[in-house]
Amino acid sequence: MASNDNLPVLRDFNAIFNDTLASFVTVSRKIGGELPTMVDYVTHLFDAQRQFIRKAIQSKKPTNDQQIQELIKPQSTHIEAICGKEKLLKRSSHENKFSFICSVYK
Repeated sequence: MASNDNLPVLRDFNAIFNDTLASFVTVSRKIGGELPTMVDYVTHLFDAQRQFIRKAIQSKKPTNDQQIQELIKPQSTHIEAICGKEKLLKRSSHENKFSFICSVYK
């Protein structure tokens, strides 16, 4: 764990990641099918968000839109992957679950 993980914002984020998201991951893996694949995308997104928070803590405020876009690019990439996967899985028996996951990030 990085030293700044003891800061309240990262402690709270890690609590969500380790508790709520972990439960979601466990249940999704039990359900099976294509859901574990989608869960991997969501987990990667949470990892990117954690890295974003760490960077935000250690950095100065961005001075222009390009810097902001560079900072959020990893998150945007994962969100696009989630939504792209959701479109491919429309015929799945878990379509509503995929749609919900994607709608959270739209």
